[in-house]
Amino acid sequence: MDITLSTHAGTSAISQSDRYTYQRPPTVTKLAPKVGPVAGGTSVTITGTEFTGATAVSFGSAAASSFTVNSPTSITAVAPAASPAIVNLTVTNTAGVSAISTKDHYTYAPTVEAVTPNAGSVSGGTSVAVTGTGFAPGSTATLFKFGKAKATAVLCSSSTSCTMKSPAGVAGTVNVTATVNKAVSPVNAPGDSFTYG
Repeated sequence: MDITLSTHAGTSAISQSDRYTYQRPPTVTKLAPKVGPVAGGTSVTITGTEFTGATAVSFGSAAASSFTVNSPTSITAVAPAASPAIVNLTVTNTAGVSAISTKDHYTYAPTVEAVTPNAGSVSGGTSVAVTGTGFAPGSTATLFKFGKAKATAVLCSSSTSCTMKSPAGVAGTVNVTATVNKAVSPVNAPGDSFTYG
């Protein structure tokens, strides 16, 4: 819109220099990818509106490691490191912060990199060591599943190492997944594979 000044002598002429643009808060409508490791470093493309003049991008409460405004509807941001969780990714401009929605969910997921041994009896009870990232030390904070069945006797000595007993299963190969704070590890075959035989 044009800003004009009126006096008893008349109204100022309209020109390029009197233009003023009202900006609305940003919106976030899509993230790609939506999942990344707890170590951070993932380059995330954010789609939405009102990104011109963006002043901040945040993954939960943590600022993006860096971000680039590609256009009024696209930003590329690098995820910082964080604990396993599902967080809201927000964008800030001079008019405010993007509203929270399910479309801005970004998952910091644990990873399952190796399962030793990677095979066991269908009756379950095999002692298994799992290595990866983002595990929660202790006996109850990390949930492991062999396919859809929960592992038992889980004990995580660190964020990268856990031991457990395999549950009963049926003949075949399944993926071992870890869940921490509702964040589920992505499939990582063959590293996370376990074969019942």
